[in-house]
Amino acid sequence: MMLVRPKQSMRGGHTLTEMVIVISIMSMLVTLSVLLMTKLIHIDTAGRRTMTDSLVAGQLADQFRRDIHAVTEVGSILLSEESLDLLVSRKQTIRYQHQEGTVIRQVLDAAVEPNVINRASYALSSADHVAWTMVTHHDEPFVQLTIISLERPDRPEKVLLHVIAEPNRPTHEMSK
Repeated sequence: MMLVRPKQSMRGGHTLTEMVIVISIMSMLVTLSVLLMTKLIHIDTAGRRTMTDSLVAGQLADQFRRDIHAVTEVGSILLSEESLDLLVSRKQTIRYQHQEGTVIRQVLDAAVEPNVINRASYALSSADHVAWTMVTHHDEPFVQLTIISLERPDRPEKVLLHVIAEPNRPTHEMSK
């Protein structure tokens, strides 16, 4: 006796054409996912860099204002292309310098060897140009710190930090 299998109305497998189509679609989805993740990582990195730069710029601005306010005479401020020297007392000088995206603040004491007694670095990832200048407003002298970023040559420069501080300003006036 011969057994005859009944015909199945539904097939049990997939054709080669179906598999190729599914594999192609899945590979496109995986590729798009990888591209999206890469773009999100770049955006996150840029956002973190911007946030860090803004925090560091705020710290630098606060410290710069305090240092300028501590200077008693305008003649005690020495400006040059490379550095800004603030003569706070007969023995103590505060020096600001710019080196490769970092503003360095040093407290120098003539009575101590080595004469650097304190050093702070303010790293700004996109600081391309740092300038300190003396400006006058209503016959009052002010010291101005400007940090500029040249992110891309095809775009205009971007000011990262612009601080104007008045020498010999008492601390209680700072909150007004």
